[in-house]
Amino acid sequence: KRRDAFLLALTVLCTLAASHVLGARAAAIAAMLLFVSADLHSGLAHVVLDDERAYAFAPLSAPVLEFQAHHAVPRDLVVLPASRVAAAAIWDGAPPQLLVALAAYACAPRLASSLLLTLSWKLFFTGYGQLSHRAAHMARSEVPPPLRALQRLGLMISPERHNEHHRAYDTQFCTVSGWAAPAVDWLFRRVTGVKGRMALAALGFFDVPLVAMLVGG
Repeated sequence: KRRDAFLLALTVLCTLAASHVLGARAAAIAAMLLFVSADLHSGLAHVVLDDERAYAFAPLSAPVLEFQAHHAVPRDLVVLPASRVAAAAIWDGAPPQLLVALAAYACAPRLASSLLLTLSWKLFFTGYGQLSHRAAHMARSEVPPPLRALQRLGLMISPERHNEHHRAYDTQFCTVSGWAAPAVDWLFRRVTGVKGRMALAALGFFDVPLVAMLVGG
């Protein structure tokens, strides 16, 4: 769809523009930190959306149903175009992430450029994470060589690692790279209430202002 292409192009353009303003060093630091943070956040959100009890909270009803359907038909992501998969993840994550960024801007207008940079990177990695998730469900022959290389380097979740999640849905929740999986697995075992899990997932949106403060000075 055109709106998906527009959103993906806007995300990339905003990232490039803010990187130009703040410089390569700030952009690299923000990218590295938000890559790890996006992986952590993907796991925390996954824990909530895998929990059927979250269906009782109206804003989460549709996403919870989508995740349950994904458990039943794991290749549902593969039959959709890659652009649709990436854009859908960004559309879902953008509203709360944008609200947090706007609140941070209201408190510290001087962080405008760094907030644009960190928000853009976070949304970029949100889409990237869903493409990583999609690739993990593809047959080896279906995965494009660049994505296979990223899987081998550990920069995308490997099919073997993600398949561990689909065995019992109680481990390996992260879908960007899987680096943060041990931390999310530890929290999954200790925070069992759905409201507590939702609170942890909500905290994941605050990486954007925190990294903005770090790179923006």
